[in-house]
Amino acid sequence: MGNNPIVSIAIPVYNGSNYLAEAIESALAQTYSPTEILVVNDGSSDSDSIREIACRYGDRIRYFEKQNGGVASALNLAIQNMRGDWFSWLSHDDLFLPDKVKKQVDFLFQKKADIIYGDYELIDENGNRLPKKTEVISLAAKGNMFFQLLNGFPINGCTTLINRKVFDQIGLFNPDLPTTQDYDFWFRCAKEYEFHLIPEILIKSRIHPEQDTCKSLVRHYECDELYTKMARFIVQESGHRNITQKQLMSCGKFLVKYNYLSAVFMLQRGLQASLRARLLFHVFLKISFKWLTRN
Repeated sequence: MGNNPIVSIAIPVYNGSNYLAEAIESALAQTYSPTEILVVNDGSSDSDSIREIACRYGDRIRYFEKQNGGVASALNLAIQNMRGDWFSWLSHDDLFLPDKVKKQVDFLFQKKADIIYGDYELIDENGNRLPKKTEVISLAAKGNMFFQLLNGFPINGCTTLINRKVFDQIGLFNPDLPTTQDYDFWFRCAKEYEFHLIPEILIKSRIHPEQDTCKSLVRHYECDELYTKMARFIVQESGHRNITQKQLMSCGKFLVKYNYLSAVFMLQRGLQASLRARLLFHVFLKISFKWLTRN
């Protein structure tokens, strides 16, 4: 890695002209250099406004337009055209804090890492801070990120910095998953790479009425499929010996709470091969359902 690696910042935008300029400004305001900013218009209905905003910045950004294909396809287009050694993305309605990239690049020189992430704060449509139930910093633990993901660990993709070699090995985002493309990618990464946490807030993540909230059934189906894949990996590839009772029950509580039953039964079918695993799974189901009745 050179002394000053280029960091590519992708901003996928879909019907987001009302927030886009603020997002671009936060990317341009990074205290680290060199960076490049790639804005990808994913077939928006407000393309004229988005194009006009992008033109204001001239050669300070690179602007792309494509037919609507979802955020995964927009991110993939940016990755395929990036000039940098490191990739980060910024949703069109979110904001980078000024030192976001600098803190992550500084971390690279302290510790070898290929995937870095951090915490985030929530804001409303007017930029006012909102309460957040849990802090990523308090949830993060050393060890296997795979089990943390199976517990629903809340990685915000916009906090990440990713070495481009990860995409060469793992592949791109899956455009067939409109609501879980990021967690599918983390799942694939967790099998090969370590995730490194910077215990600081790096971005502002916006919650607003225009966000798509009508895909809950699609998201639930995708999540169930994804967590079933994770469960299968634990059983078939990771091996039973590495599963502790605490890990198993923690995963079980999460899966049962959100009704990801296919994933639950995948664990059950897979772990029945050993007596120890059957006993662990019996305990996990008993405690999980007892826990559900109290909440």
